[in-house]
Amino acid sequence: MYDLLLRGGTILDGTGQPGSRAEVALAGDKIAAVAAPGVIAEAARVLDVTGLYVAPGFIDVHAHHDVAVLETPQMDAPLRQGVTLQVNGQCGQSLFPLRVEQREAVMKALPVFGTDSRRGWEHIETYLQEVREAQPAINVASFVGHGTLRAAVSGFEPRALTEEELRRLEEATAEALQGGAAGISCGLMYPPGTWATTEELIRIGRQVAKAGRLMAFHIRGEDERLEGAIAEALEVGEKSGVRVEISHLKASGQASWGKMPRALELIERAAERGVQVGFDCYPYTAGSTYLSAYLPEWMQEGGWIATEERLRDAETRQRLREELATVKSGVHYRRMRISAVATPENQKLLGKYVAEAAAEAGADLTDFLAELLLTENNAVMIIHFSMCEEDMELALAHPLGVIGTDSLAASGPGQTPHPRCYGSFPRVL
Repeated sequence: MYDLLLRGGTILDGTGQPGSRAEVALAGDKIAAVAAPGVIAEAARVLDVTGLYVAPGFIDVHAHHDVAVLETPQMDAPLRQGVTLQVNGQCGQSLFPLRVEQREAVMKALPVFGTDSRRGWEHIETYLQEVREAQPAINVASFVGHGTLRAAVSGFEPRALTEEELRRLEEATAEALQGGAAGISCGLMYPPGTWATTEELIRIGRQVAKAGRLMAFHIRGEDERLEGAIAEALEVGEKSGVRVEISHLKASGQASWGKMPRALELIERAAERGVQVGFDCYPYTAGSTYLSAYLPEWMQEGGWIATEERLRDAETRQRLREELATVKSGVHYRRMRISAVATPENQKLLGKYVAEAAAEAGADLTDFLAELLLTENNAVMIIHFSMCEEDMELALAHPLGVIGTDSLAASGPGQTPHPRCYGSFPRVL
């Protein structure tokens, strides 16, 4: 006898075929039989799902639950939207490989993981073993972060790698892939990935292609640089033979609205030339990242520890003030809502736009940003309203695209997560 029978539902199997009425029987936690209505006589438990759809669990190809799978293994957010497999280690950022002496600098530079320098694993195998021991409620895979690998090789120095450093980066990439990484992710908007040359990426791509894995790109620019940034990722795929995934495809910033047709055309043409390429996207017109990611590139050189020193320096802060006086920067901060902080005293800022919070505090925008980042030790997340519905819908409907939530698991005091954390797949449906 089967343990569970789902009776009366319409099956959607993920192949694109029309739904069909059938019954699904489970033995333990595995599907044991799929049969026409009435064929399976009985089971220990029968659920009448008439009028409902029955589908395989969804795959979230892009998430940032690297810490959550260990600390909150019940994985409430993905499960509530039907996700049963999640891929973490995205945007060039993974919790491995990190030597003990590197952890503080890297964790402070990547607040998506929090600032606890006790986190971090020297080898992917030890991280994956701890994930298995935590027994998360869903299946989990992880990329290795190009940014984490690069930091291990050259720190946060804003330069191209030497030949010796490139060889070490290639070796570290191959080792992580052999250890179980599903591929490599690149965060070309974030230090130290910002300083990677295209040739560096091509060389890494060859290692990934050799292992038969995937190379995911948070591309260099999603605003007015969108076309060139997509072209770079496609060039890496074409010259290295690696399979390319463009992460959270979007046209960000009002000046870029309407560029999605051209972006999709570039991807389609590359696919026609034989490049193995796809992309992921989510069904919201707001993105989310950490606040310091929008500081000028020169402010981020050397990682957060160096940025912290610059924010404290009066002359450097004045230079930042002059840059933020531009129309573009002003628009950014009027559309950024503070979504997470680390300290109790700043929880009153949650849900407020950055420019609004600065005005309420009677502070100059630059001083407000600097003091907030310093007080929070860089652990400030924002939700940025930067996209238009038309572009988003084009990406969602495209056959080369899949859904990735780009979500960061967050709950409790100091956390107001982006709704994509819970709602991406239901919203698409």
